[in-house]
Amino acid sequence: MPAINWTEIDHLLPDLIDAGKSQRAMARQFGISENSICRRIERIGLWPRYQKARLRYQYRKGGNSGRKRYSVSLDSLVKRQCLRCHRPFMAETRFLRLCPECRQGVTLWQGCLQ
Repeated sequence: MPAINWTEIDHLLPDLIDAGKSQRAMARQFGISENSICRRIERIGLWPRYQKARLRYQYRKGGNSGRKRYSVSLDSLVKRQCLRCHRPFMAETRFLRLCPECRQGVTLWQGCLQ
């Protein structure tokens, strides 16, 4: 496996994040794993920027019309510290206290109990 040129990737990541690219899309573009992209975004300090950008490009299911794109106003975002992992994140509402990763983990864990 060839060595990864992180310097080149580091220069391209901010533009890809601002364009709303998902971790999966960025990983495919560079030929590396999603986990590697996620850790690199955290390591170079772009995680809060990534979360803001992803909130703008999230999808939700909407009845028979399939998937609808919606946008979250950045004015409505609230800076929080996750109660589980203690990392800072931008919450869509003032009621969210767990970061998206921890919320997903809790949902997966609760699914195992059923």
